[in-house]
Amino acid sequence: MTVPLNAGVGVVMMDRWDPEETLRLIEEYRITHTHMVATMFHRLLELPDDVKRRYDLSSLKLVMHGAAPCPVHVKHAIIDWLGPIVFEYYAATEGGGNYTIDAGTWLQKPGSVGRSPTPENTRVIDDAGNELGPGEVGTIYFRAPEVGRFEYFKSPEKTRKADRGRTGSTLAAAATLGRSSTALPSSRGAAPRPSSPAESTFILRKSTR
Repeated sequence: MTVPLNAGVGVVMMDRWDPEETLRLIEEYRITHTHMVATMFHRLLELPDDVKRRYDLSSLKLVMHGAAPCPVHVKHAIIDWLGPIVFEYYAATEGGGNYTIDAGTWLQKPGSVGRSPTPENTRVIDDAGNELGPGEVGTIYFRAPEVGRFEYFKSPEKTRKADRGRTGSTLAAAATLGRSSTALPSSRGAAPRPSSPAESTFILRKSTR
């Protein structure tokens, strides 16, 4: 939230996330940028068609999403509705990742989370610890930093399972790497994430320009 504020951009916040109220606020405040998760997409898509058509969402320029896998059919539907303004990232608070993909590229390769600027820091490994090649499915690992490595709070066993020394750390996500260093993760299991939008603070950003 500090990034838009430091740039002089107004921020609209919700006490509790609600799908129709989100549409109303986008129209009222002419919201340009927002961040969502897949559960929010699902809840928005469940709204009746007449409710969706009731609000003007033309001010939106960018809808970012991440934090959890988004089902392919849900993302197809949200792009069909909002247009090619949906942008996805795949990364971790624990460190690593930084994969990104825009709507146009995703439509060519549904399920992908795009490319990383540092693909050499990503490996896909099987249960025996062998590094896998393009198209093979295994567990994705991100190279761990030399200093400041994470630990899960009061959970040394979870930390131990996620850490493979110099190989890196994992979110326990199954994935495959394409020949162009694109990643297609299918799950995330190591760290908890909000199970419903009501557990998250929802931030909408409005351009002042």
